[in-house]
Amino acid sequence: DSILKMSSGHIVTGTSNIIELGKDLSSKGTLAYTTGYVVGKMRRWFDGTNSGIASGLFPIGQNVSNTLYNRKFLIEFTNAPSVGGSLDVNFNPVDMGLAGIPLATLVPAVGTCSPFAVTTTEDQGYWIGTPQSGTMDATGNYTLSLTGEGFSTITDMCQLTLLKRVGTGNWTTPGFHLQPTGTIAVPTVSRSDISGFSNFGFGGGPPNPLPVELISFTGNCVGDGIAQLNWTTASELNSKHFMLQRSTDGSNYSTIAVLNAAGNSNQIVNYTFTDSTLTTNSNYYRLTEIDTDNKQYIYSFIQVECREVDGMNIFYNEPKIVVEINSNTNKQISFNVFEISGKLLHQESKQIQRGYNRFNISFEKKLAKGVYLIQCIDGRKISSSKLWVH
Repeated sequence: DSILKMSSGHIVTGTSNIIELGKDLSSKGTLAYTTGYVVGKMRRWFDGTNSGIASGLFPIGQNVSNTLYNRKFLIEFTNAPSVGGSLDVNFNPVDMGLAGIPLATLVPAVGTCSPFAVTTTEDQGYWIGTPQSGTMDATGNYTLSLTGEGFSTITDMCQLTLLKRVGTGNWTTPGFHLQPTGTIAVPTVSRSDISGFSNFGFGGGPPNPLPVELISFTGNCVGDGIAQLNWTTASELNSKHFMLQRSTDGSNYSTIAVLNAAGNSNQIVNYTFTDSTLTTNSNYYRLTEIDTDNKQYIYSFIQVECREVDGMNIFYNEPKIVVEINSNTNKQISFNVFEISGKLLHQESKQIQRGYNRFNISFEKKLAKGVYLIQCIDGRKISSSKLWVH
């Protein structure tokens, strides 16, 4: 079995390379770890249960202005996945944003810590865990521990927890919260009984603040090619202005408006903007705040849709994707099926009739468990729906 010994120095993979420990399920590899970081992406193999550093640690580090910071990712399977395989892990130095925040459910009391509400997320980055294609299904359960050295917004260890999201969805609190360990300078958050993979990061309560407390961010279609965006803040500290950004794919954003912020406020402030420059029927909007020190905070994203068809329902009936559409007219529409990562899996066109339509989008083999994006192209208008395959 292969062994990676790390006793001094660091491994820097660069942006396009990966270091792989092990080579397959019969040779998963062992980490003999003393010190050092992998700066970049690392791959490890998992099959069955595991415990400890040797079988589960990704000693990830982040280079910030030539200083390396601890970004370790430790995964320990308590229930084995039905299909073993490899997992790629890297740290993405991008603000987590506030999708789904604040959470409606309190993080429960544990150990010496009291319950708290998750109202903030870390602005210095998050971890991405990606199973290699065709491996590592979502049936296994594991305990995950994340270490975030030097996260500057942390002031209270007891009001920290681990968050998870799928793709660009809302942040959630998976499994069971465990009491954070370490120190404010080098805290570790953990949760048990997690399943599935995607993005992971730090969530915090009010004592771990961000400059703006956002109450809501909403958008509605108010006309053909027109969307109205609204957001409300409960308080602001040294806020300079808001940038409203738009994307057609949920990944690549451009700024469409800049609105002056309140500066310093402890009262409710409402903001609104009308976007009349839409060219697609489905658009994502992201809200970014700039403070007086020119530091940026990405707070949330939403999706605004204006469908030309009068309602669409999509569900999975193995191995078919079933589409139900009520249409106002006879027309041809096209469908694209994407993995949540953005990989195109299938394209198909259908002729639909006025009224109720039901048909299948066909695949040669069944879809793996996970989240998929179904894109409907109706002339110049594009709308998207998420499909969960369990």
